[in-house]
Parts: sequence; structure tokens; C-alpha cells
Amino acid sequence: MFERSVQENELNSFGSTFKYNEVFMCELPSKEFATIEKYIHGNFEKHINNTGTVTGNQAIISQKASAFVHFSYEKSQRRLMVVDIQGCNYQLMDPEIATTTLKEDDEYLFCAGNLASFAIENFTRNHKCNGFCKGLNLPELES
Repeated sequence: MFERSVQENELNSFGSTFKYNEVFMCELPSKEFATIEKYIHGNFEKHINNTGTVTGNQAIISQKASAFVHFSYEKSQRRLMVVDIQGCNYQLMDPEIATTTLKEDDEYLFCAGNLASFAIENFTRNHKCNGFCKGLNLPELES
């Protein structure tokens, strides 16, 4: 499945790719922790929410977002997926991780936004592979 490397011309045909915004963690005077991000100019769009539901239209950028979620699932050997794909154009912010296991050693993995197998099953049940999935050599997901 991932044994073959992606050819350079396939990467060029993929076009623009996503980049995540930098996130900074700070401690407030109240001793609470917070995260802050740089402001991103443009129209905010949510392509896939943390339940794994595709919320974007079928524009190229939404197709790439869906392929990115599919890729993260396959690359992790189907143990997790990056969801909550949102931002302005190709600049993304505030992702969530959904894992097949919610807890490990009595600790919750990632954060409260980890909707675990619910999000993974929702995405895999409804995802329809597109040209970007095929360009990344991703296998079809089984319902």
C-alpha cells in the first residue's frame, strides 16, 4: 500500500497543500492553560468536523481535506485519524485526533475532542474516495 514512493510528477499534480498554523501554549495569571494561534486572514471554512462528517462542498480543497483524513488513517495503520479540518484556504488550524482507543493506561488520549471510534467509523462509512485519494495510492475504505 505505501511501499511505493509517490513520484515527483504525482506530487506536482496534487497542487497546493495544507499547512497548519502555529499554536502556542501559555499559562494565564489564573494558572489556567490556554493555546493561542496567529490570526489567519480570509474566509474560514470547516471541511470535516471532529465527528468525521464532511461538511465542506466538493470543491478541490474539500476533496483534498477528505484525502488528508483518509491518508492519516492509513499512515497510522488505521489507529487514528486527523479530523476537524478547518481554516482559511490551505492554512489550517485547531485539528483534532480521533483514535481507535480512547484511553490508554487510565489516561484519555489527546483531548476532550477525541471522539474516538465514533468519528473514525463515521468518516470511513461515508467517505467516497476521490482523485486525490487515488493519487496518494490509498485503498478504498470499507463500510
